[in-house]
Amino acid sequence: MLSTADRNVQVLIYDVTGQLVKTMNNQVKKGYTTIAVSDFHSWAKGIYTVKVLSGKELFVDRIVLVK
Repeated sequence: MLSTADRNVQVLIYDVTGQLVKTMNNQVKKGYTTIAVSDFHSWAKGIYTVKVLSGKELFVDRIVLVK
């Protein structure tokens, strides 16, 4: 993720059915930032939608979890 300023972001992760499975709040610095998710080992394999809310901006992407 590329941030144009230091700010708080909210990360929302949804499973394939649209159910919210994780919410995280992070402080990011200006520039490129990586946000790690560490407790996904108990999740079912499949496709998850990741939404990052940063001020008025919304970034959406998908991840695939394979076991």
